[in-house]
Amino acid sequence: MAGNIRARMALRLIQEWVEIHQEELEANWERADAKLPHDRITPLEWMPWT
Repeated sequence: MAGNIRARMALRLIQEWVEIHQEELEANWERADAKLPHDRITPLEWMPWT
């Protein structure tokens, strides 16, 4: 059961990160399509104790 809880939490965190960085992700997609290097996107910062 713990594995399922962790998987759901991970999915929720990723979905939240994608929502926050949607414009940056789309811009990087366009850059990749044009064979340009991608820009760095701030990684997920998760603190399990908060």
